[in-house]
Order: sequence, then structure tokens, then C-alpha cells
Amino acid sequence: MSHRFHRICFGVFLTVGLLLGAAPRMSAQTRTVDSGELSFASPVDMDFEEAKAWVLKQARIRALANEFGTRVRSESVYSVSDANGEVDDAFTELSVSQVKGEWIRTLEEIGPEPFVKDGGFWWTVRVRGQARPIKESRVELELTLVEDMEARVSVEALHAEERIRCGFISPVDGYLLLFYLEKGTVYALAEDPKDWSVPVEGQTAYSLFTAGHEWREAGLEGREVPTLRGYDHSLKATNDGDVDVSGMLIVAFSTERFSPPIAEGDKDISTLREDDFERWVKRKSGASDAFQLERQPVRIRAKKKME
Repeated sequence: MSHRFHRICFGVFLTVGLLLGAAPRMSAQTRTVDSGELSFASPVDMDFEEAKAWVLKQARIRALANEFGTRVRSESVYSVSDANGEVDDAFTELSVSQVKGEWIRTLEEIGPEPFVKDGGFWWTVRVRGQARPIKESRVELELTLVEDMEARVSVEALHAEERIRCGFISPVDGYLLLFYLEKGTVYALAEDPKDWSVPVEGQTAYSLFTAGHEWREAGLEGREVPTLRGYDHSLKATNDGDVDVSGMLIVAFSTERFSPPIAEGDKDISTLREDDFERWVKRKSGASDAFQLERQPVRIRAKKKME
């Protein structure tokens, strides 16, 4: 690595969702849903029966969306490009729309009936059924990069040698661990990487990576914002290279307490390989539906660009 990583954090509003057809926790409330009369152009790469099944599926999705609405789920995808001999690695944010309901049974199907429109093959269809809303096991977390100890003033850029502070809010009680991924190495951001996940109170604003004595030194006694045990120490990231560095902030969260991965320590920070970290994630996800992992891209600006 062209830079030595001490510790890092980044601000992001993390939005999570569930895929239709997955196995989330459900509420018992059942509703009658109706797609209304719909028309779809027939997919050109499907035969008659495949197209008919596809149209019925789209109508059910529309009926669920009409009743329960949709949400946008964001995913970060790592990509590497080579232009004129220069390799650029970056993270791209993708968004997909998902319905927030589950189909239980069909009450009525009108169609699908084929028809010709503007020289093309179309279908008309309408479905009614019973469905229920999805009760999501995941929660919406807010982690913000800030410039002040009270976590009020957010910032966008992360510069080399800059002091890092973060604000954090969870809507529910839970437990948290923070990590940073860069070029196949995962860095544990907790002061003691052997500690289990730290408790978080729902609807409470936290100031992370601010030590208690700093409030006194800044003359802000009485205005302290709560912090999280294990995340009340100073953090700094360095990048001594010529180019900005892309990495990934990783938030592990659950409503149930969980143990950390095994990391190797040095005088600055403890690390583990990315494949070992992913195996840990797989074990935790398999053991608890409440465990969730969110990834958000972060860029550390090169120190030499600032000189």
C-alpha cells in the first residue's frame, strides 16, 4: 500500500431493503390488492407461455406496489477500469426499486389476453389477490462524517492527515461494529478489536471518535453528545501516495449482541484478510436474521495533492 492506514471513518445515510420473494419476517395483516387493468408489450425473447407467466408476475408486482408502495435499495459495486494504461478502481452506487408486500393467494385473474398494437404483440391483464406487508428485519442507519464534536456540521471530503469525527443514529436498540475495507484488507475500527459489538440505544444521537477530555478542553462541558464505548478515541487516515484511494466503510449491526472476527493487531490498528472477513459475515448471517451488513464507498484524498 502506498499509504499507511491508521484509522478512518466516513459519513453516509444507509438505506436498506428486502427483495421480493425472500424470507423476511411478516405481519399477520392481510389485505386485498388489485393491479387494475394493465397492458404490457410482449418480451421478444420469450415464447407464448413464458410471456404469459411474465405478464402475470408483473401484474402481481403492480398490485403489491399499489397497496404497499416501493422503496429504493442502494448497493455498492466495485469496478476496475483501464484507460490509457492507467488503472482506476472505484465503487459505483446502484439503486433498485422493490415492493414492500408479499403475495399470499390469487382471487381473480382477467387474462392475460394477447392483442396487436402498432404492429407489436401486447397483453392485457388484471389480477386481484390477498397479500400482506413485509415487516423488514433490517433497519435504516444514519452515519455522518462531521467536523465538530457535537456532530452537527456534516462534511463531504475526507483529506489525508485530517481528524475524523462521526455522528451516528439508529432507529432501534441494537449492537454495532465498524470496519474499513481497502485492497483486500479489512481494518477493525474499534479501540479493542477483541471486544464484542457495542450497545446502541435507538433514537439516540452519538458522537463517535471524540474523547471525553476533549469536551473540557474545548469549553463544551454540559453540551456533551453521548459516545459509544470502543469508539471514543482519536482516528486519523493517511494517504502519502500521488492518487486518491478508494475504500469501503462497513457497518455490522444487529438487534442481538455478536462477537467480532479474529483480527491481527499492530501499534496502529488490527486487520484481517477480506476473505476471512466474508467468512465471518456468512457465519453471522446464517446464525441470525437480525444481523445486517452495509457497505459504503469512501475516498481518501492523496496528501501530495494538497501540498
